[in-house]
Amino acid sequence: MALTLGRTTFAGRCVAAVAAMVIAGVVIVATSSPVWAHIELADSDPQNVSTVAEPVEQIRLTFTNDADPALDQFAIEGPDGNAVPLVSVEPAGDGSTLIVTPAHPLAGGRHRVSWAIRSMTPTR
Repeated sequence: MALTLGRTTFAGRCVAAVAAMVIAGVVIVATSSPVWAHIELADSDPQNVSTVAEPVEQIRLTFTNDADPALDQFAIEGPDGNAVPLVSVEPAGDGSTLIVTPAHPLAGGRHRVSWAIRSMTPTR
């Protein structure tokens, strides 16, 4: 009888250990933090690689998901290669559109707008 009891105890411990691992796995998956969705530029005004007749006072960027308008994540480079100071980067309406305002209107020559942005829409 002691031998059977020993086997039952060992088997019971194995079942309990497996059950504990399964429960721990479920808890880890259920409470894991979300992965941030990939975000891309959907539209801009003025359009990418476009020519405009008037100086540009604002640049409107629309992304595929909501965006976080952190000022240090946006830059404008002038035709001379120097950075153009920014006054603000503000959300416009739905959260996926941002208005970038340079310190002075952009006139004459090619300007480069760059950004590093993370989506505010989590996915699992």
